[in-house]
Amino acid sequence: MSAAAPWHAHLRRSPSSRGSPLRSPAKLHHRPASIIIIMSFSSASATGGPSHRAPLYSARSLFGTPGRTPSRASLRPPGDDKQTLKGLNERLAGYLSQVRQLEESNISLEERIQEILLKRKSVSERDWDAHERPLDELRAQVRNLTMENARLILQIDNSSLAAEDFAIKRDSERALRQAVEQDMASLTKATEETQLRCEQLQSEINSVKEELEELEKNHKEEVTTLRSQISDTNIRVEMESPKDHDLSDTINKIRTQYEKAAEKNRKDTALWYQNKFDNITAEEKQNTEALQTDNRELSELRRQKMKLEIELQALQNMIKALEKTLNDTENRNAQELHRLNLIIQQLEAELGELRTQLERQAAMYQALLNTKMKLENEIGVYRGHLENLCEDESANMAGN
Repeated sequence: MSAAAPWHAHLRRSPSSRGSPLRSPAKLHHRPASIIIIMSFSSASATGGPSHRAPLYSARSLFGTPGRTPSRASLRPPGDDKQTLKGLNERLAGYLSQVRQLEESNISLEERIQEILLKRKSVSERDWDAHERPLDELRAQVRNLTMENARLILQIDNSSLAAEDFAIKRDSERALRQAVEQDMASLTKATEETQLRCEQLQSEINSVKEELEELEKNHKEEVTTLRSQISDTNIRVEMESPKDHDLSDTINKIRTQYEKAAEKNRKDTALWYQNKFDNITAEEKQNTEALQTDNRELSELRRQKMKLEIELQALQNMIKALEKTLNDTENRNAQELHRLNLIIQQLEAELGELRTQLERQAAMYQALLNTKMKLENEIGVYRGHLENLCEDESANMAGN
């Protein structure tokens, strides 16, 4: 007998199948085997896992549309019953082999899902600390760079304000220097005029000295002439009569008066020239002191100007260095932000891919669940057809 129809032959040989065909031991012995296989597949598919699109043998193609109870004439195999049942058993064996393949595929998928879940836990329980830690560090770096950038901007603003203050001081010092230069020019002109005046006064002093020497020379000549005349007069007095004694006294008086007048004129002239010379000397001393004071002020202003120019140059160099540092910092920040954006985009892409995988796995699980439900429905329909077929066979055997 064929291996595909042992249960049919057993039904015919069983003595208890005639009295109760629906509750025969052979029927209860052979049917649970297929039910156990199908239920083990259902338990494997119920664990949740992606399904493989394997070809399935539908019970509808074998026994018609589910839900419709076929008539006894349609269920009765035409022709040879053994060949029909053999074909049905072969198709059932192929169907069960497909079920076993699906069960094995479900087991492998379940193992893979368990490995993935053990590796990644679950979506709700996934540990994002491994991704959050570098993101927190990057956020901290961005905050630090932002604070450093703000500090540099504040320092540049302070330097700009200081540079503006120094520029104002420079302008004021420049105006003061121009005023001092104008004063120096006027003082130089006054000094030149004073020097010219001193030269003129010196020439006048020389001319007065020459005139004084000339007057002294003339005075000496006149005194000499008068003395010679007096000596001649004395001689003549001695030669003349004594009446001329009064004339000698008169001449002596005249000479004394003339000498007093000459001495007074000499003293007055010397005093005038001395006063004039003292005034010129005092004026020259004042001009010299003023010139020295102006020279000291000019030297001090030049020193301050040089100091301010050095400070201005230092501030300009510092501003250039700060601007360069700011540009370098901005470039580094831009590069760092670009790198962080790339990392964030990469993480977002990985997150999107993970979500896509989870959605795909959920869809596969739902498809597998739907397949399981369809298989259970088809198994129920197939079980009903088998029960009806067994009832018909039992009825035929009872009629025979």
